[in-house]
Amino acid sequence: SIGNTNYRLEPIAMTDLKRAIDNSRELENRVKASWFEQLELNYPDLSVDDAWKVLRSYLCRTFRRHGIQAAALLDPIVDKPKEHLASLTSILHEAIDENESLDKRFHSDVEIAISNFMASVGNDADRAHYITQLADGAFNYFTLEVPTDLSEQFRKQLQQLTLFLDTNFLFGILDLHYNPQVQVSHDLLR
Repeated sequence: SIGNTNYRLEPIAMTDLKRAIDNSRELENRVKASWFEQLELNYPDLSVDDAWKVLRSYLCRTFRRHGIQAAALLDPIVDKPKEHLASLTSILHEAIDENESLDKRFHSDVEIAISNFMASVGNDADRAHYITQLADGAFNYFTLEVPTDLSEQFRKQLQQLTLFLDTNFLFGILDLHYNPQVQVSHDLLR
């Protein structure tokens, strides 16, 4: 039950939801542990917890920026704050600078570590799945939080979409070869 309402999930839906939440936590923990191992090898003096905080802050800012840019594409009169027009690099610098517990001498190390984390997403199935889940969650959040009249206005602005798929994507969904993005390709198709 939620609050003082009578809304309740069916037991099987509740079980599925709890399982999905547990799976997401396990995925995040695997991604975190794997990255921490890499950080400890490459940057032994760097606080892995501070690096994780900066990575999460960077991802939050990045998803928010892209959400606002998508809204602006659908409705050109959407007010775009200056901070959401910034490059990904400047967003990363802001995320680093806002973490007061991170020693300034490690700022460049964290920048490189996060850049490497993002660059290796395509080579690590867990990281790819993790980023996909975060993007999906951000999309769902912004979809649910948009007022109905604005949502309808956005939908009216949608135009036909043509997708061009590269051969790796096509071969992957046809199970003709394997690479780390095949699972992501299947997830996108679903």
